Amino acid sequence: MDETTDLTQSFFKTSGGQRDIEHRHCLVDGYDRLGMPAKLNTNRNKELVFQYDRYYTEHPKILNYSNKKEYIDRAYNFFVYHIDDSETMTERTADKIVHHIEIDGSQDIMCGTSPVLNDEYLNKHFIDIKNDLDDAEYSRILNTRGFSTYSARHGIYPIVPLEHKLARLKFFLYPGSADCKYVNVTRISVELPYKGEFIVAGRYAEDMALTWNDKKESDRKELWIRKDTKKTDSAGDITNDTKTEDKEDVHTEDTGNYNDPYFLGLKLPWEDSYTNMPWKERKREEAGTGLLIPAVGKCTLRIYFTCSLPGFDDKEERVY
Repeated sequence: MDETTDLTQSFFKTSGGQRDIEHRHCLVDGYDRLGMPAKLNTNRNKELVFQYDRYYTEHPKILNYSNKKEYIDRAYNFFVYHIDDSETMTERTADKIVHHIEIDGSQDIMCGTSPVLNDEYLNKHFIDIKNDLDDAEYSRILNTRGFSTYSARHGIYPIVPLEHKLARLKFFLYPGSADCKYVNVTRISVELPYKGEFIVAGRYAEDMALTWNDKKESDRKELWIRKDTKKTDSAGDITNDTKTEDKEDVHTEDTGNYNDPYFLGLKLPWEDSYTNMPWKERKREEAGTGLLIPAVGKCTLRIYFTCSLPGFDDKEERVY
């Protein structure tokens, strides 16, 4: 939590640099220097458990706040991030660690940083411990404004709130007229930015940021909705794990696209009762799994379909 922190340094081997054996610069890191992997503990609520690297497993006592006297009050920020299976290239400099990521609409990106260790934080999470502190201990903990060896020894640790960084789009089809039975919706895409710069750690908590490249045409591309694997009811809620191939009254299979994860093959049935019914009240079908996208001001939706009505070539895919 100071300007002398050098994030190129790590406990693990660096190229051309010194190893941060004492964890002065970086307390928690992984063997690949991308952070320590963690998974939710199924036995405890909301607790992330480190998936220790080989070196930590062999030397279990090294993952600690420093016991050196001069480091006891050294304050640390904690950065937590999840990029799913996004394509990534990493850049690590003295003041930040950056992932240059690419998404395809299926990844979920989350991140969060440790809050400021202040009176409000203690009241919310550690009120009993706070009440047991004497004045000197209380002042010493608050004066660091971060999480230290000293605060850890008193049972005070960081609780990191995580937030999703992408918006979820869902797509629903409604039958518009009796002719809908001739229309086969084959694919749906949204064109938008897909490359981002994700600062996953820095010298200060506010350094964490995710920005998207959107200055030129090549910064955007079509992200395709994937074929659905769960059945939904008319409200869009999952009812069971019935695959779309089992929904014979709605979905049609094109044998040439059976293995294409982006081929939807959606046909909506028409019922006579729909004739005088507002379209929003007709039974709808969710198209694919939806997309997770950056919160951008403008995007282009494309619906690909074939139609077997007179005047259409039912083998030609058209775009709306």
